[in-house]
Amino acid sequence: PLSDSKVIIQGSDGESYEMSTDGNGGLSLCEGEIKKDVNYSVDVSKTGYIGTGDQFSTLGLTESTTFAREYFLKEVVIEKEYDLPLVLYPYDRAELLVNDEVNSEDSLMFLFDLLTRNQTFVIQLEAHTDSRGNPDYNQNLSQRRAETCVNFLIAKGIDAARLKPVGLGESAPIIKESEINAMATTEEQEAAHQVNRRTVFKIISYDYVPPEDN
Repeated sequence: PLSDSKVIIQGSDGESYEMSTDGNGGLSLCEGEIKKDVNYSVDVSKTGYIGTGDQFSTLGLTESTTFAREYFLKEVVIEKEYDLPLVLYPYDRAELLVNDEVNSEDSLMFLFDLLTRNQTFVIQLEAHTDSRGNPDYNQNLSQRRAETCVNFLIAKGIDAARLKPVGLGESAPIIKESEINAMATTEEQEAAHQVNRRTVFKIISYDYVPPEDN
């Protein structure tokens, strides 16, 4: 249990509550603090941990209801590689892949939500290519791919100071070239190359101070 975790409950009626968890990592609200016909968002945070939260609603409820939630905060590990939902790129290009099977823009919204919820995080976005082509060219391509992701997040409102794009080229494939060459079909090989064309992120600090509003 994590004591002194900050919990903010914001209602669609404009009311909000900010509290801290007790020594057992829990808290409770008094009767009447949760109102009828209101949507609520919950944010849970603690310095050094990845914040989380969710939503609940009393819309349409006609009888007394108990809302119970458990939230699990993961401790931040600086420089640890965290997986993203699938962010892929077309072969030899730097734009985000969006088709019937993959929506890389939606995948990056996971990172947008994480950064919005954790306002002090600074992250490093690392992009990888497959092993085809010239290594120097692939290094440049991966850098452009990382910058594509960063630019997407900046366009959504994330401060550029919180984002560091890094291209790693073909230096760290998930599936090795020898394994790909041994695959039976070109379809399997292309799917494997696409797996290697990926993006991950690392939290490199959590001491960013958001600028004060003027």
